[in-house]
Amino acid sequence: MPGGGQGYGAGGGGRQDARPGDGRRDARGGDGPRNPRGGGTRRALAAWGEDAAVRHLEASGYRIVCRNYRCRLGELDIVAWDGPTLVFVEVKTRRGAGACPEEAVDGWKRARLARIARHYLASRGLGEVDCRFDVVAVGEGGVLRVIRDAFQL
Repeated sequence: MPGGGQGYGAGGGGRQDARPGDGRRDARGGDGPRNPRGGGTRRALAAWGEDAAVRHLEASGYRIVCRNYRCRLGELDIVAWDGPTLVFVEVKTRRGAGACPEEAVDGWKRARLARIARHYLASRGLGEVDCRFDVVAVGEGGVLRVIRDAFQL
């Protein structure tokens, strides 16, 4: 995988992504993730949102280091360099009008992400590197918002 990411795990499980303009439609007739039985699954929706986030971040100059970093404490969606700054990116994807994906990154989630990020830094021997947390919110119709420096370590 370009950028050295860990990928999605073994097997793939028949995961299907729909990207805007690829001709596939979800159960409501719109572009979006689907599974073979019809309708979207949470995992497919999350993967679709992460793919969209990676494309956007790379186009914005981020260098993706890792996707789906997992340790005993949990998972980081994306780890990337933005110039000299290491960025831990949480991607939240929601369907439906009025959904605010970024609201799902509450105090509990921020504390958990900070613990996982400290583990990542220690496991890589990165020590005192400049870092920040960004949140990418993917909403209805693939509308994407990047909240830079959303919270502190």
